[in-house]
Amino acid sequence: MCQDAERVKKAKVHTLRIEFESLCMKDNEQLDHFYLRLNGLVTNMRALSGEMKEAYMVKKLLHAMPTKFLQIVSTLKHFRNLETLYVEEVVGYLKAHEERMKGGPERKVRVLITDWGGEFGLNEFMKFYEKDGITRHYTAPYTPQQNGVVKLLDTPCIC
Repeated sequence: MCQDAERVKKAKVHTLRIEFESLCMKDNEQLDHFYLRLNGLVTNMRALSGEMKEAYMVKKLLHAMPTKFLQIVSTLKHFRNLETLYVEEVVGYLKAHEERMKGGPERKVRVLITDWGGEFGLNEFMKFYEKDGITRHYTAPYTPQQNGVVKLLDTPCIC
């Protein structure tokens, strides 16, 4: 009888792990709701097997975020040690980002300034610029001084 209970327990943990691995936040889902789903799965897995490392949960949480969180997720991955972060801390960063996104109108690229390199002149890009009303401006080739502060900081400039 004990062996059967152990098999059922292992099967349940396996099912929960599969559900955990496939978990993704939907584009229209609120962060709080997603965190409750994630935390519920983790609580059940820990109750049955006792194992789930915090760093693993943090990485899964960041990986499960939709593209609207790409900026904050990238920042956290590059500038924070994911092995030492707590899930609650990451959720705080994500919630702050979500609130900032709600705050104002969406910023739109109106002008794109590039050199004469070919990477932004492909037909796909040209159609995209035309469709979204983006104006192109060019700098002189091999003149990094025209790139100004943006090149020095190595950050994109959105007007």
